[in-house]
Amino acid sequence: MKSNCFLLCLALALLIIQSCASERLLVVADTDRDGKVNFACDAAGRDSWTEARGAMFMFNNDSDQNNGKQDCTDRVVNGPKDLLDLAPVFIRQVHQAAASGRLFISLSERARPFVNLFYKSGGDYVFVEHEAEQDLPVRLLKEGDVELRVEANSYAFSGWDGMVDIVVSLDTPGGMLEDSLRLKVAPFVLLSGVRKAERIYIRDFPGKNEPLIQSLKEVTPPLGVELKIIGASTYPPWEIWLQDIMEVGFSRVPFQGHHVVFKANRGKPLDDMPEKEMLGPDFGWFRFGNVIPETSRGAGGDSWLDWYGNLEVTPPLPGKPFGRIFYGYNKHTGRSLNPQIISLLEAQDVQAPLIKIHTGWLLIKHVDEIFNFIPVLGGRGFKVLVPDTPTTYRLLDQWVAEGKGGLPMLKGLEKNKTVRSVADDARQRDFNLHLQKEEIEISLDGMKSAIGIGEDDLIRIPALFTPYEKFAAALIPNMVNAVHLNGQMLMANPRGPLDGGKDLIQEYVRGLLSREGMRVHFLDDLVYHNWCGNVHCATNVVYSFH
Repeated sequence: MKSNCFLLCLALALLIIQSCASERLLVVADTDRDGKVNFACDAAGRDSWTEARGAMFMFNNDSDQNNGKQDCTDRVVNGPKDLLDLAPVFIRQVHQAAASGRLFISLSERARPFVNLFYKSGGDYVFVEHEAEQDLPVRLLKEGDVELRVEANSYAFSGWDGMVDIVVSLDTPGGMLEDSLRLKVAPFVLLSGVRKAERIYIRDFPGKNEPLIQSLKEVTPPLGVELKIIGASTYPPWEIWLQDIMEVGFSRVPFQGHHVVFKANRGKPLDDMPEKEMLGPDFGWFRFGNVIPETSRGAGGDSWLDWYGNLEVTPPLPGKPFGRIFYGYNKHTGRSLNPQIISLLEAQDVQAPLIKIHTGWLLIKHVDEIFNFIPVLGGRGFKVLVPDTPTTYRLLDQWVAEGKGGLPMLKGLEKNKTVRSVADDARQRDFNLHLQKEEIEISLDGMKSAIGIGEDDLIRIPALFTPYEKFAAALIPNMVNAVHLNGQMLMANPRGPLDGGKDLIQEYVRGLLSREGMRVHFLDDLVYHNWCGNVHCATNVVYSFH
C-alpha cells in the first residue's frame, strides 16, 4: 500500500513539474485528508471540494491558552497546541526560481468575515488583514516554502457555505503567476448517547437532589465516567435543567479535533455555563441565532421548544455514520425548535435532513420524553425506548388478577393510590389509551418512517400520563427520559407497587433491558419529576467522538 502511494505521488510530482514550467506558483493543503501536506499527493483537485477530496479547517472555538476566550477571537496563534487547530497551507515557487516582484494573497469575498489567516515569518505567525488583497513579504519565497495557517470563527450557515478560496499570486517581471486552493470548515456534529460516556454533569440543588447526586457518585466511578457537579451558588436555585442548556458535540479534521458545546438560546443565567465552566483546551463552545420568547421562556404553551431536551440525534444509520438529528414541533400551532438553529444544523449537512417529530401533546414538548436510543448487539446496533400506556394497563390488570390489587403505588407522588385504584380509574385509562393512539403513535410513526425502523426495533416502556391544561405530563416518572452510560442505564424510579420488597414496574423494565445486555439503575429524581422532568433532563453527558 505504501509503495503504491509513493508511486502515485511520484507520478503526480512529475506531472506538476511538466505542467508548471510556465506557471510556477503552487499552493496546497491536506487535500487528500491523510493528516499531512504533500505537494505531490495534495496537488490534484486542490481548487475544488467534494465529499471524497478537499482540504478542511477548524472553527477554532476552544481555548488552548485557557483564558476564558475562544482562540479564534484574537489575532494571534496561541502557542504550539493552538497551532494544531489551524490548518497548514504551503506556497511554493516550482523549480526554485528566484522570487521577485510582489506576492499577494486574497480570500473569497463571502468568506472573509469568517476566516482568520496567518503567515509564518521567522518564528512568529502574522495575522493577514481581511481586505481584498494583501502583500506578503516576497523574501519568504526566497527562503523556501511559505507557510500559512487558517482557522474559522464560524460554522457553515445559510449566509456562508463554509467554503473559502485562497488565491495567491506573484507579480513578476515575466508576468503574473497565480494559483488557488479551496478549503471547507469542518462541521459541527452532535453525539449520540450510544457512544462511550466520558463525563456527566449535574447541578447541585441543596436540600432537593442529594439522593440523585449520591447515586451518581456511586454509579459513575466503576463505569469510568467523571462526575462534574455544578455549584449551587453560581446560578439561581431553579436553574437545574442541564440537558436543556446545551448539546455537546465535536468538530474534527484528519488527526485533530475537539469537543464543542452548542449553547441554547433561552435567555437564562444557566445558559452561560458552557462558556464559563467548560471552555478550555480541546473544549470549545458556540451559539447561533436569537432568543425567541414564544419558544424559549419556559412558561407554558410552546415556550419550552427551544430547550435542548428537544434536540437529539440517532445512532449511526445506513449512509449516515453520525446518525440524523431530530427535534420536536407542535403540529397544532406550527411552532418548533428555533428555525435559525434548524437551518444551521442543516447547513452542516452531515446529520441532515433533520427529522421533525410531533411533540405538541406534551406539556414540555421535548423529544427526549419520547425516544431514547440504546446500543445493542446485532441487528441495527441499537433499539429505541418509547413510552407505552397500554403496556402499563396490561401489567396493572395482570397484577389485579394475581391478587395484588391492594399494593400501594406512586408513593410520594399521589396519595392513596393502589394497583387497583389506578387500574379502575376509567377516566384516566381512557385519557392514556386515547393519548397513545392519537398522539404518541403519530410521534413514533414519524421516527419509524424517517429512519426505516419497525416494531421489532422498539422497546415499549410502561408509562402513564396525566392531563395538564391542554397537554400531558408524566404521572409515572418517565423511564424513557433516561441516560445511557457505557452499557448501563440511569432511569427514574417509577415508584411502582412493592411486592416482597421489589418494585414490580422496575422488575419488568429490568427484564426487558437485560435481554439486550443492559443493566438498569433506578434513581430518585423526585424533585425533577415534580417539575415535569426526569434523569435525562437533569443531566448532560459528554460522549467520546473517537
